[in-house]
Amino acid sequence: MLLEAQIAADTQLALDPKNLELADTLDSVRAKGLLFESPLPGDTAVILIPAEGEHAAGVRIGFANFATITRYNRSVRYAMAVHDLAQALAAGVYEAGQ
Repeated sequence: MLLEAQIAADTQLALDPKNLELADTLDSVRAKGLLFESPLPGDTAVILIPAEGEHAAGVRIGFANFATITRYNRSVRYAMAVHDLAQALAAGVYEAGQ
C-alpha cells in the first residue's frame, strides 16, 4: 500500500530514492512535516518515496508490502508501477461487479 502525502509549507525534506528500508514511522514522518490521512497506528513502519506529481514533486509513503515488492526488483519505479496497476485492477473489478 502507498499513501499520497503533501509536504507542509516551509518544510525542507531530503529524500533518498535508493532508501528501501522501513526506517520511519507514520508519527515520525508527520513530525517531519508530511500531511496525510491514515487509519493505521502512528508506530507503523514506513518508507518515504519521492514521487513526481502532475504539477510538482511529491512524496508517497510506503508500507511493508511495498518493501516486499522491492525485494524482487530494487527499482522504486517498478514497485510503484506494480502498486498502481494493482489499484487500477482492483478499482476495475469493483466497478465491474456493480
